[in-house]
Amino acid sequence: MLAIMVMMAPAFGIWTLFNRWLERRLDIKGRYMEDEYYRSDEASPPRDGR
Repeated sequence: MLAIMVMMAPAFGIWTLFNRWLERRLDIKGRYMEDEYYRSDEASPPRDGR
C-alpha cells in the first residue's frame, strides 16, 4: 500500500498543476484553501468585517 501511495504522489501534483492551468485558460474563478493560508497578512482584509 505504501508503494501505491508513493507512486500516486506525482500524479496528484501533476493533476493540481493541470487543474490550475485549465482554470486560468478557461478563466474559472475559484477559492483555494492554500491561497488563503499562505496569503500575507498585509494583503488580506481585516477579519472583523470592516
